[in-house]
Amino acid sequence: MSAIANRQGTKTSSTPPHPSLQLKRRGCFPPHPPHPGLQLKRRGCPDREILSGAVQYTSYRMSDPILDLYDLLLDRFGPQHWWPAETEFEVIVGAILTQQTRWENVEQAIINLKQRSLLTPASLAQAERSVIEECVRCTGFYRQKAERVQLLSQHFSKNGISRILGKPVSELRKELLSLKGVGPETADSIILYAAHKPVFVIDAYTTRICNCIGIDGGYDALQRHFEDLLPESVPLYQEFHALIVMYGKEYCVRKRCDGCIILTV
Repeated sequence: MSAIANRQGTKTSSTPPHPSLQLKRRGCFPPHPPHPGLQLKRRGCPDREILSGAVQYTSYRMSDPILDLYDLLLDRFGPQHWWPAETEFEVIVGAILTQQTRWENVEQAIINLKQRSLLTPASLAQAERSVIEECVRCTGFYRQKAERVQLLSQHFSKNGISRILGKPVSELRKELLSLKGVGPETADSIILYAAHKPVFVIDAYTTRICNCIGIDGGYDALQRHFEDLLPESVPLYQEFHALIVMYGKEYCVRKRCDGCIILTV
């Protein structure tokens, strides 16, 4: 049984691990059970306090590599305060534009759209497609992305961004996944960072790092593992995901395997 102390109180779960999730030895890593006997508590602070802008936890009794990973990355990189955006709609557009490109390119595209006053659902929905293409050209696949962000804008403009983002998670996720160009990672990014609802985002970096620490599984299995293990906390999910992305950019992309700090997990 997993007893997890979260922001609201104590969360107890006896849910078995996802059937497609495998925990196995990778190099020096011992196999870990999913989370029997695991407990989390705040490190040196009241239950509702946030330290230096980041939620911090420590585990005892039965450790799990995921929990050790959070502490390690937070100590190494510090709070990330992700997602950098002024509005929920900016997050939504960024979630589409960031597909298969570097974040620096997305930032430039966002600047281009702002300069043309195209970063609202109504304005982007009505803009000339060629203008949108020029704004997002720097992100690659610009014709495809221009079409997708405009279709997304038309949907949010017609149905209301507040009404859509205010829906329950399952309903919101289903609606987002029905839109062209929105897959699980993009949908969950919108839910977590724009709607501020607790869904853990699994991206390529997360999958790679999990594999390195001995945890294998598909998108749904890994997502369930994180969500079962961690307190249900939007700030924690946001911070953890951002730290994983930062690590991936600093180490995995640059192939710095010899200096990999997660070998200590």
